[in-house]
Amino acid sequence: MNDPVSLNQPTHVIPGSDETQALPPSGQAHLSDDAETTVLSAQSKESPMTEPISSSGVRDAATRAIPAAGILPTYDLDATQTVAITTAGSTAHRTPEQPRVTLNPQPKPLHLAIGAVVFVLLLALAAFLGWWLASGPGTTANTVPDVSGVPVANAERTLSAAGISNVGVHTMTNAQIPAGSVISTDPGESAQVRGIKQVVLLVSEGPAQLDVPLFEGMSLDEARNAVTQAGFSLGGVQTQFSDQPEGTVLLQVPAAGTKAEEGTAVDLNVAADSPPEQVPNVVGQSVDSARQSLEELGFTVEVNQPVGSTLDRVVHQREDGNTVILTVL
Repeated sequence: MNDPVSLNQPTHVIPGSDETQALPPSGQAHLSDDAETTVLSAQSKESPMTEPISSSGVRDAATRAIPAAGILPTYDLDATQTVAITTAGSTAHRTPEQPRVTLNPQPKPLHLAIGAVVFVLLLALAAFLGWWLASGPGTTANTVPDVSGVPVANAERTLSAAGISNVGVHTMTNAQIPAGSVISTDPGESAQVRGIKQVVLLVSEGPAQLDVPLFEGMSLDEARNAVTQAGFSLGGVQTQFSDQPEGTVLLQVPAAGTKAEEGTAVDLNVAADSPPEQVPNVVGQSVDSARQSLEELGFTVEVNQPVGSTLDRVVHQREDGNTVILTVL
């Protein structure tokens, strides 16, 4: 038979009957009918009793057996938005500063320091070995011989015979040294080299091929400077009568726009202020002497030389304006 219900105690109606049942006070566990039956069964096994147990006794036993905080564990979201599970009544929580599992753990400062020291020591050892093998006091000194003007193959053999096996070759243009010959060495003649230190041969490629600029229309002084700056030398200068201002370049050889070797002589024809009053007589002279005399006076010379003539002497001359025509036998 159930205990009487107190007027001050909360109650609820049992479904399917007119009876009411008092609810447990705050802090006590409330059991369903199934849970109550389970507790009764367990109690009957532990201590068999002949007299029935009231519902209040069941509730008291359940209250003593079940913690007031609840049966199930609690679930909390921490700052990392992950679920931390704690057991009933536990106050343990995981903070963001102390994660449950640490991913990619960072190496300790001591390990980093040891690794850095070992790396520096290995680097220093490699540098020392390189210095010792290349130019250290433990190697024999060899003297660089003079191989200037020697073909590169002969120069390499000469260096090898002097104990120098590490030889490099660098080519460059040079107007004085023939192509394929050594201009100089680096380090230079009589230098001391040790170990595997390299000696470089500077080998000539011959004169550079340069573009010939336009000098025609310049004054003689301007043309002289321009020829030198372009990498050429000034050749012969001849004068001839022209309506251009005196000293103006009328013709150049080689012609503008062509290519010529560095240092090539450029011949110029420049304008004279007026033609000579009288053409000198060059009959009987050699063709070369007659040409030179007339061109120095500003005349243009043409030579007619029949096939088979062997004397190479001027036998006749005539004038056509500023041009002197010579007949040579």
